[in-house]
Amino acid sequence: MHLTGEAANLLSIGAIDFGIIIDGTIVMVENIYRELGLRRGQEYDLTEVILAAARDVDRPIFYSVAVIIAGYLPIYALRGPAGKLFHPMADTMAFALVGSLFFTLTLVPVLAYSWFKKGVQEKRNRIFEWIRDGYSSRLEWCLNHPKSTLLAGALIFGATLLLLPFIGGEFLPHLDEGALWVRATMPYTISFEEAVKFAPQVRALLNQYPMVTVVGSEPGRPGDGTDPTGFFNCEFYVGLAPYDDASWKKGPIHSKEELIAHVQKKLDTYPGVIFNYTQPAEDAVDEALTGLKSALAVKIFGPDLNVLEKKAVEIRNVLDKTPGFTELTVVRELGQPSLIIDANREKIARYGINVADVEAVVQAAIGGEKLFDLIVRMEPQFRSSARQIGDLLVPAPGG
Repeated sequence: MHLTGEAANLLSIGAIDFGIIIDGTIVMVENIYRELGLRRGQEYDLTEVILAAARDVDRPIFYSVAVIIAGYLPIYALRGPAGKLFHPMADTMAFALVGSLFFTLTLVPVLAYSWFKKGVQEKRNRIFEWIRDGYSSRLEWCLNHPKSTLLAGALIFGATLLLLPFIGGEFLPHLDEGALWVRATMPYTISFEEAVKFAPQVRALLNQYPMVTVVGSEPGRPGDGTDPTGFFNCEFYVGLAPYDDASWKKGPIHSKEELIAHVQKKLDTYPGVIFNYTQPAEDAVDEALTGLKSALAVKIFGPDLNVLEKKAVEIRNVLDKTPGFTELTVVRELGQPSLIIDANREKIARYGINVADVEAVVQAAIGGEKLFDLIVRMEPQFRSSARQIGDLLVPAPGG
């Protein structure tokens, strides 16, 4: 994993079944133990017996591991979130199985030679013998009636095909995390002071619902500067009570979908604010995959930010007319918009007012008057060293 740059985390090693990894070792040790048990009380060469027992099962072990690895191959055809999540797991399982196969065929027989030098005595297991005898009789019948066996197998396989319409076709189903992640996109001209006032209002609104256990807010960008978003962005973590809790059974809200719809009706009172609903882990995965807070995103690349934003708005207008799309948002990168004020020269001329007069009034009304301190100091060549500073002349009262 280290050589291939694969990170060791829950996505890569969390799904490893250690029983699968040691299957080959169990088969190898069992067969060596069985062969030695059959020769108890006899003269035999331990090395030859172990080698013969290992040769008996080396091919079955190899092909069983190959079949298991082949079962993971379809994972490499996955794309999108499912591919990002499960590719590391498939890689790690393949590494582990190949490694276990290598040690099963090399190290385990050597260890068995050390363990079983004094011979072994295989004890009777009556339950296992009963199962083995029953299986042997049925296996013998199947081998004596190949046509019936193949027909029965074909019928069973055909019956399983009838279940396909009832099986979900999505490899990675939508998981309910039992929480909400609400994102509010406010007008881009909002100030920090107003954005900070907005978060407590939404928190108080969300806390009114009995099934909401905790609400946390994150206004603006993170402190580490990894996100270019501005004050207009505010995110809320909404913890929910378990669905079997009494708070879900009282009142008109009985599911997360109904809660989202009810919350949105109240949040509609904030004009110009776009609200988006997802889940904490799902939001983090979407951002890691697409770079945006959405599982589905359209990206435009180019050197001119003005052209990019213009094209982004055009694409949004097209998607807005396409059935099935909701909560469309353009992620802007150009900062706050500006207001362009043009004076009507013909009308102001009737009053004898020129454009400069209008601009002066607008500047005073919107921008205000600005006062600047005036700093006067000598040029660098007269103050660049201690000697030059010591030679500075100080004016005396007499000049």
